[in-house]
Amino acid sequence: MQQIIFLFFLTLRLFLSASDTFSVSLDTETPLDPIYVTPIEGSAFDQKYSEELIRILSYDLNHNGRSVTVRSSEKALYIIKWSVQSKTIQPTLYVVHERKSKKIDSFTFTGKINQDRRLIHQIADTLFKSIYGTEGVASTTILYTVREKNQDPVFKSEYLSEVWQCDFDGHNPRQVTHEGRYIVTPCYVPAKKGFRPGSFLFVSYKLGQPKIYLGSLEDGSSHQLLSLRGNQFMPAITRSKADIAFICDAMGNPDLFIVPYNDDLGVGKPRQIFASPRGTQGSPCFSPDGRQIAFVSNKDGNTRVYMMDIPSPHILLKEMSPRLISRACRESTSPSWSPDGRKIAYAGLIAGTRQIFVYDRDSQTEEQITTDKSNKENPCFAADSFHIVFNADQSGGKAQLAVVNLKQKETVLISEGNTDKRFPSAEPLVK
Repeated sequence: MQQIIFLFFLTLRLFLSASDTFSVSLDTETPLDPIYVTPIEGSAFDQKYSEELIRILSYDLNHNGRSVTVRSSEKALYIIKWSVQSKTIQPTLYVVHERKSKKIDSFTFTGKINQDRRLIHQIADTLFKSIYGTEGVASTTILYTVREKNQDPVFKSEYLSEVWQCDFDGHNPRQVTHEGRYIVTPCYVPAKKGFRPGSFLFVSYKLGQPKIYLGSLEDGSSHQLLSLRGNQFMPAITRSKADIAFICDAMGNPDLFIVPYNDDLGVGKPRQIFASPRGTQGSPCFSPDGRQIAFVSNKDGNTRVYMMDIPSPHILLKEMSPRLISRACRESTSPSWSPDGRKIAYAGLIAGTRQIFVYDRDSQTEEQITTDKSNKENPCFAADSFHIVFNADQSGGKAQLAVVNLKQKETVLISEGNTDKRFPSAEPLVK
């Protein structure tokens, strides 16, 4: 019973505590590249609308960790100019030191800012790839939950929560599920190469017990994924979609399981891959190649992050010996493996505050990424292995979505309001 209570604590206590809005800026190791963005002139839209497009682009350029917008072209390494024909706008990237220019694909805008800001995000990512040669994340999305007080007397719960989705800058929020129940820990199911995700995993208490469901991003419909008995928590899926990891107490203790998965055939037979009679496991996440797994356990007393190879079916549970990776903190939770496989982010308790840490697999060292006095939980690496999204407690006991990149180390809130936003999941990109 103590283990089950502890696992519920791991999952549900993330909705508590408070702090003020914050922004932490640290000096960067290398200077950011200055970019000058010229005004959009001569379009079919009014000046206020054109200025809003520039503001959105400037946000993306200022938070990609590599560049910063400047007010004068004299100080710029890059200049962005615009060719305008009615509602069609084409950016041109001018590289000052090379005296070369490159035209970017043109876009036809609608005049509706919530639609057109997605086009601006695409432009930001195209510019980023043109300059730095790697994919940006400005046009990706984030899944998360929104929790509110329960007004439905039929459902015996103090709170209800639903899955929402927003742009990477926090705008364009839309509700995905409409179940009127309690939902936690959504995560994207990776799509085929060249496509955006169309489904996601989540845990719902609609049946009383927590169970894992597969949901549709298109219409919010869902179905229960496993018929396994017991409580099920914290699903994670491999990039190849071959396996799903989760926590379940079907054997009497909340332990680590994996199950084969296929889009057409569904799930196979679940297999227990780690158990600890004196501890509780939680928050599994796969390495990008699906061969290793990181997870949380209190098997040795404190809650820490461990990693191990996925065992073959003939390996006995007692032979498994996961390696401790979070040594800097007394208590660590919610690991997230970077898509490039080199780092693992987690939330760790230090000096009474939960901060975001990153474990570097090459150097086998840990780095504290955030430093202010607001509790932070549920880090998730973005597709670029450079940005991390998480939820940060704010005044009034409400958590908001936040993002940080590993170079600037500036925590930026991307949501606001009086609803509690938790469990962000950054959209994966299959290259």
